[in-house]
Amino acid sequence: MPSGAACPGAFDTARVNHHNLCPTETSDAAWRAYRSRLVATLHDITRHYPVMTAANSHHDGGDMCAARAFQSKCHALAAPAATAPLRVAGYGFNGRGVMASLPHLLGTPSDTPPSSSTEAYTARPLTPSESTRLDAYYYQSPRNNQRLVAVVEPCRLALALDLEFDPSVATYVERPRTLLVRGREVELCFWISRKCGTESFIVFRRQAAPTVPALRAEQQFCAELMEASQRAGLDLAIRKVQSILAARVANATRLELLPYVQAARRSRGISVFIDAVMTHMRRHPVSSFHAIETSLRPTFDWRDIRSATCLLVHRGDLAINFNERLRTSSSVTLGADQ
Repeated sequence: MPSGAACPGAFDTARVNHHNLCPTETSDAAWRAYRSRLVATLHDITRHYPVMTAANSHHDGGDMCAARAFQSKCHALAAPAATAPLRVAGYGFNGRGVMASLPHLLGTPSDTPPSSSTEAYTARPLTPSESTRLDAYYYQSPRNNQRLVAVVEPCRLALALDLEFDPSVATYVERPRTLLVRGREVELCFWISRKCGTESFIVFRRQAAPTVPALRAEQQFCAELMEASQRAGLDLAIRKVQSILAARVANATRLELLPYVQAARRSRGISVFIDAVMTHMRRHPVSSFHAIETSLRPTFDWRDIRSATCLLVHRGDLAINFNERLRTSSSVTLGADQ
């Protein structure tokens, strides 16, 4: 399929979108179907979501900017490999074959992975109204012991993936609690527990209308929100569309890495692949995906090595520049703690 062609499995604009970012099976066909769902997700974010925003008043126009942030990766995912048989030849990250194949040594995922026992909060389930009126995104979170994370709207998905790929984060929970501001409950987006022992919260605020009264009202409300968090003894950060849009390349990079990390968590031989990658990196502290996979190809399948490399990036043992477009030539270095 040409890169400019329509993405496979695109959602109908008249339907409610429930984007499942979880590879639930391990067969080649299942992986191709999963990849098609991911392609459709990016396509839906960049094409259909602004249409739904214009047609439905409950959507925030500011989210259109965040939706367009993923557009540069949509066509890169629409590659011929989406419908081709699983094969060793070919690389992803090159703008035409991203996430074309799944590592072939996969374990059987559990039906319902347990939540981390360290979580102080439980995610509030989405209401029927949220499920029917808003775009819902689901994925199994490696950071949360494969717990199914459910978020609504692209901006919150971007925030969740930012936490997912932050090595300092031990666990996070979406929709953990509310704060009382001006006599009404304001729901916080995420609770974050870091490995250093600190806890904090994130709240997402929509884009205010570009008028002086609206901007002043939003500024005043945010000030009262911060005061309420201080009275409750909470460490709260406010995130807005502008900051998410500024990280548009990093958002797309995390979304591309996620399936590899999920696959690595299911791989039976992942410890062997991790040892091989780390041995290579200790000999060559500055390398690339291509160099790692080429040096280990005589012994290992490149798909398993790539998944192990992405898992090490997820853990913080290796580092990449998230603000650069992901390619096989992307630089991979040892993490700060190595």
